[in-house]
Amino acid sequence: MKSLRKIVVFLLAMSMAFLWVTPAKADSCTPAKNSYLQDCWFSGLDLRNADLSGSDFTGSTFLLCNLTGARFDNSDLSEVDFYSDAKSASFRSVDLFQAKMSSDFSSSDFSNAYLGGTDFTLANLTQAKFNFARGYAIFDYANLTGAVLDDADFSLASFESANLLNASISNTHFESANFNYIKSGGLRGTVTYPPSNEWTIRNGYWLGEYADLSDASLADAQLIGLKLNNAIFDDADLRSANLSQSNLRYASFDGTDLSSANLENANLQNAWFLEADLSQSNLYLADLSNTLVEKTSLVNADLTSAYLSNTRFFESDLTKATLNYATLIMTNLTTSNLTDVIADNLAEIWADLPVHYSFYKNSIVRSFIKVGKITLGGLPKLNKTLTAAVGTWDKGTKFTYQWLRNGVAISKAKSKTYKIVRADLNKKISCRVLGSAKGRIPTTKLSNSLKVIG
Repeated sequence: MKSLRKIVVFLLAMSMAFLWVTPAKADSCTPAKNSYLQDCWFSGLDLRNADLSGSDFTGSTFLLCNLTGARFDNSDLSEVDFYSDAKSASFRSVDLFQAKMSSDFSSSDFSNAYLGGTDFTLANLTQAKFNFARGYAIFDYANLTGAVLDDADFSLASFESANLLNASISNTHFESANFNYIKSGGLRGTVTYPPSNEWTIRNGYWLGEYADLSDASLADAQLIGLKLNNAIFDDADLRSANLSQSNLRYASFDGTDLSSANLENANLQNAWFLEADLSQSNLYLADLSNTLVEKTSLVNADLTSAYLSNTRFFESDLTKATLNYATLIMTNLTTSNLTDVIADNLAEIWADLPVHYSFYKNSIVRSFIKVGKITLGGLPKLNKTLTAAVGTWDKGTKFTYQWLRNGVAISKAKSKTYKIVRADLNKKISCRVLGSAKGRIPTTKLSNSLKVIG
């Protein structure tokens, strides 16, 4: 009996101790400072500038409340669902483990917060502060424009399609973070750990695989040897930028200005160029296999030794472009402008060309635009001289002549004029003229014939 009495007394003591250290659950879910408010439902409340610090809100929900300027410092917000705007609110040193925060938290302070699995998907975090925050949070599609992320640890966090424009990232850890389609620009500070060695910051932009660099201002930027496959450069300014030896497979260049850019030896396989400007760009040894180039300017571009297997040039302008030694396999140029293109000593030839163009001795040449009529002038009499007039041809055309007697070439008669000899009597004299010009298909024309009389 004494033993039983001791056990009962012990259990009662332990129960009293437990009740002493564990706050009683509130009879009503009234938000207040230092309160125990687990699993509460707060709907439509006006909590502007309310001091809710030090409270336990685990598992609670805030629906359509006004939390502007509210203070949650040192509170436990684990698994809380925020469907309320909390602009300029304070979440310093809070526990946001697996909380859902897809609302407007612009200018709010999350310094020293624990963000284990916190979901900020689609949240507005403009000008928010995350100094010394830590955790593998989800910032997918969130707006972090101007946010302060200094000294924070976001290892393993996800920033897919997030906007970090003008964000401050001094001493921030992003090790193994997901940066797919991240948008940036104007970044401030020096990051401690990037997501991987393949990510870098140049000219205030995060540069890496799947980076969203649309509208980026990267004129004259040195981007040599970077891994930028699947990156988006739509409407970006890359004038005179140096992208030589960079991996740009599957990259998108819709409306991109790449005039005078250096893309030497770049990998552009399966890339997309739509209404882009590649005029005067250097594409020497570049690989554009399976690449689509549509309505794009390549005027004066250098594609010497470029690899153009299954490259499709639709309605693009290659005026005066250089394709010497290029490899053309299943290349489509049928709808593009090849005016004065220079394409000699092609490595391989298997391509579709526009009307009036063809391959001649491993070169792309065009048929003459202007071809003159060959007419003979002079009297067809013994010892008289005949002259072959060539008419009007394309500028720069050079001519070779061969005079014929009854259709047979006359030995050594290869000048513009021909003096009639006795062997020509009662024979028909004509002249065959070969017109040649750079980038043109050599074309032969035959003159009218004149019968020589005595």
